[in-house]
Amino acid sequence: MKDYKNSVFHGIRGLEVLKESQSNPEYISNTLHTLGVSYFFTKQYDISEAYFLEACELSLKSGYKEGLIDCNKGLYDIQKEKRNFEKALHFYQEYIRYRDSVFNIQTFQKINKIESEKLVSKKNQEIANLSIDRVNSENELKKSYNKYGIVLLVCIVTLFLGIVFYALRNRAIIAENKEKILQSKLHALRSQMNPHFIFNTLNSVQNFILKSEKFEAYNYLNRFSELIRLILNNSKHSFTELNKEILLIRMYVDLEQLRFRNKIKYIEDINFDVDNDNTQVSAMILQPIIENAIIHGLMGRKEGGFIKLTIRKQNNMVKCIIEDNGIGRENSVIKTQEKVNKHLSMSGMNTKLRIEMLQKNGHPDSFFNIEDLYDSAKKPSGTKVTVLLPIMTSQ
Repeated sequence: MKDYKNSVFHGIRGLEVLKESQSNPEYISNTLHTLGVSYFFTKQYDISEAYFLEACELSLKSGYKEGLIDCNKGLYDIQKEKRNFEKALHFYQEYIRYRDSVFNIQTFQKINKIESEKLVSKKNQEIANLSIDRVNSENELKKSYNKYGIVLLVCIVTLFLGIVFYALRNRAIIAENKEKILQSKLHALRSQMNPHFIFNTLNSVQNFILKSEKFEAYNYLNRFSELIRLILNNSKHSFTELNKEILLIRMYVDLEQLRFRNKIKYIEDINFDVDNDNTQVSAMILQPIIENAIIHGLMGRKEGGFIKLTIRKQNNMVKCIIEDNGIGRENSVIKTQEKVNKHLSMSGMNTKLRIEMLQKNGHPDSFFNIEDLYDSAKKPSGTKVTVLLPIMTSQ
């Protein structure tokens, strides 16, 4: 492009890098030659001559004859421009000498190559003349190979199509499972924030206000907002720390105790390191069970009752048992008829669906069961729900 100023700038930078990295002498010689040419065309002959001389010295040490040819040609051009014809003649003679030397070597190599090719061609012809039968046999063998090759190609194509089909099928199954997990999350969130719970909470706040119990109303509303915030945070993830799940249950039970004037007795029997942040379980799977036990079991008793949460570690699983001494499922259905029955079915189906998704996604030991309890007179005395959840260790 005849932009010699930029050529010099980049040439000097390149030369520094090449020397620092102790690169191939041929690369350094070529860069020195390029700098000499750039300075030559800017008529800075002394600087150009210095670069050509350095390139000649490096090419001579490394035996790089092409570099010697180019550099002596450059020195010849400089001396001619400076009208120093005696030196110009000297460098021109050196240029011719190195050029002829390389030319002679190349010519010798070409002659040798031609003679070798002629000799190889002659030998090949002799081998071809003496091996006609062998060539025919090889052709027959090649035909057999071609047949086997076609069969092998068909097998490979079939196998490839099978793998592609299997991969596409798996992708469809994975997409379907993801969709089910998403739906399960939405159901879980909706079950936590059901309209009945919110309506009852607002009624309780209204009741406190009407009775001029301002502090109770403020306390109740404050705890309710904290619970809602925790529920929303836990609903964002499929898994959460076990201690957060237990905290959510405690906050919910505290709220219900305020609403029902401490008719509910809550008992915890936890033999597990719940404060370990690396221990995670399925999020928001226990609270709906606790809610059902309180609303549809204990609230049917005039004197209230208790609800007990037991947590144990079982192999690499968390075993959770929720037990209450409520009126039982049968009496709850009879008392509230179809409305409660539908509510219980929604909660049970939601929990069952989430357990099934865990089983399909690599946790076959996950478990969910509801058991009716009876006293010695065979009368309903509560319910017992057992849930077995996998422990997910966060990295």
